[in-house]
Amino acid sequence: MRLKTSLIALLLSIVLLGLAIHVRDGLYNPKALTLMTAAFAACGVAIHLRRIPDLALPPLSRRSQNIFLSLAIIVLAVFTVFATHTIRSSPRPFIDTFIQNRDSCDALLHGINPYTISFPDIYEGTSFTYPPGLVRDGRVMMGYPYVPLPLLLQLPSYAIFGDPRYAQMLALLLAGIFFIAMDLRLGTLAAILLLFTPRVFYVVDMSWVDSFMVMLLAATTWCALRKRRLLPIALGLFIASKQHVFLCLPLTFLLTGTWRNATMLNIKAVAVAALVSLPMAMWNFPAFFENTVMLQLRLPFRDDSLSYLAWIAQLGGPKLPSFIGFIALAVAMWFCLKRLRPSTSSYALAVAFSFFALFAFNKQAFCNYYFFVIGAMCCALASCTTPEEVAPTVSCILDTRRRTVAASSFLPAESAG
Repeated sequence: MRLKTSLIALLLSIVLLGLAIHVRDGLYNPKALTLMTAAFAACGVAIHLRRIPDLALPPLSRRSQNIFLSLAIIVLAVFTVFATHTIRSSPRPFIDTFIQNRDSCDALLHGINPYTISFPDIYEGTSFTYPPGLVRDGRVMMGYPYVPLPLLLQLPSYAIFGDPRYAQMLALLLAGIFFIAMDLRLGTLAAILLLFTPRVFYVVDMSWVDSFMVMLLAATTWCALRKRRLLPIALGLFIASKQHVFLCLPLTFLLTGTWRNATMLNIKAVAVAALVSLPMAMWNFPAFFENTVMLQLRLPFRDDSLSYLAWIAQLGGPKLPSFIGFIALAVAMWFCLKRLRPSTSSYALAVAFSFFALFAFNKQAFCNYYFFVIGAMCCALASCTTPEEVAPTVSCILDTRRRTVAASSFLPAESAG
């Protein structure tokens, strides 16, 4: 009963957070803040009730397997069609992230370090997005603001189509496939919730790199369930997907069950992250450090953020410092480690709740931030069956059918009547 209530709370949190970012595209709004608060509380309830083994589902009949597999294929196909239409109908979205991703890919293809370039100021000096003094003569004097992996993942898309957003669309599609590969029933539900959350096509249109974070967390949870030997690689790539992801390293205890094994896994994962990131970082380390670390620390307080700090500022209170978000992150991780039983689903849920706390109490928090939280909660949903009694996966179904066909080929033919 407690587990069913926890599952309902998790589903409720996913839906409420999707509605919250739908109200004003992830910007501050009293109604959006209320929905976000309800989603945060529901996620906390899900964690509080999860100190028990994961869910064991009864096996599916052949007919039910076919229905779920067909539904999963339809979900993936429909998302692909709509996401492609979104990109094609908006070739030049009015947002700086698209310019940053596009121009950085172009620079790298021409052998130029993307951390040393500058970008045109599409806002023409009217935006309060940048720190004072960063815009000069119509140019934003900053390089690529993220770690190298998202740029590398977008590079083929830009080289082939001239648009990095196809890679971001593919990342979400792969996340859905990972969900379905973990569990056909809950994975299909998780894929529907992620790929059709209210602002998913807005996320694709705006060229936010958080789609890669969702994909790599989904890959990590899939590896933890199905390909354990690949887990350090997947976890390392997840850590290398954005600057702040390394903060969740203590939560790997929930993947291993012991601090010793968690430490060994973290060492291997950090080595993978370093292998991916260091070549471009060392190309011009001062420029890399300036854009990925120092610039992020200098970003201004945004009172249009969907966060409690922005809410206090909107009410006429002080603009509180961003370290409050890191305190909230630490408290959330402590709560997760105290309440959750080690499992793959617990890890994904802890990642979701911890970063939910970080964003909700931060100086900046927008649609893409919370979209990752939704993705992480969908990872938790897709992986919450017990490995010993796991419901059928796509690979299991296909393997069973291959064995059936192979066995039938050795049966003697029936004699004619």
